[in-house]
Amino acid sequence: MAWASPLTSWVAWVGASSFASDINDLGQVVGSFTTSEGETHAFLWDSANGIQDLGTLGGSYSSAHSINELGQVVGTAAIMGDGQQHAFIWDSVNGIQDLGPLYDPSDFFMSVATAINENGIVVGHALMTGAFVWNETDGMWDLGAELDEPGSAATDVNDHGTVVGYASSASGPTRAYIWSSDTGVRYLGRFPGEDSTHISHAYAVNNSNQVVGYRGRHAFFWQFETGMLRLENMPGHTYSYAYGINDDGWVVGGAGARPHELHATAWSPVVIPEPATILALLCGVCGLAWRRRK
Repeated sequence: MAWASPLTSWVAWVGASSFASDINDLGQVVGSFTTSEGETHAFLWDSANGIQDLGTLGGSYSSAHSINELGQVVGTAAIMGDGQQHAFIWDSVNGIQDLGPLYDPSDFFMSVATAINENGIVVGHALMTGAFVWNETDGMWDLGAELDEPGSAATDVNDHGTVVGYASSASGPTRAYIWSSDTGVRYLGRFPGEDSTHISHAYAVNNSNQVVGYRGRHAFFWQFETGMLRLENMPGHTYSYAYGINDDGWVVGGAGARPHELHATAWSPVVIPEPATILALLCGVCGLAWRRRK
């Protein structure tokens, strides 16, 4: 595989320090950078227009986390006085907009928008309330209340509106979940044959409702048909974490011998045998065993 030259030229323009968090199919990049005044601001970059400071909600801080194919950007930004940070959505027509607190805005409130899909549905989490979903028609509503756990976060949403994330439990460890308006919430469970209790986080979902994340110290792949499957590690790697999956089923994340010494890792799509194939294999094994007994 041949790679183009690294995009080091535009990185040098983005303040004293910068971090890119997402890119869409048009090559538009979002993230955060340090301004000449020493503040951290969200940015949008593309090859035609260069770097664009997306501003704040009146405070001195903002960070962009996700961008869709329409160029809509979401993240979090400080409001006037820097006492609170609110989730925001930005577009080229309306600029930066406050998605607002779920409840009493006079209370201490911090919210973060983590992802946006192609229909403009936004997900994230709030410090005092947990996971939320936002759309232009209904505004922000409390997904955490439906999860019925004391703490939760929404990390990704696909184009069907299916949401994934994790929720803490008063009686056990944090658990990965998948949610949709049609099926409600479903917790993703354990690896096959596992009898231990570990935390699990779901970080990404594609348009086939395939989910990736980690459980304990191992990356996982999940879908309705198979449940949770462990993604294999390379020799010597005892820790792995999956953070993204595309619509072709390719998974990306990190793996290594220690949790703080990870290497960028990609897993090829998980191949699940068709039921007819499994039946044929079982018949073959049974037939072989019968012949041996004769």
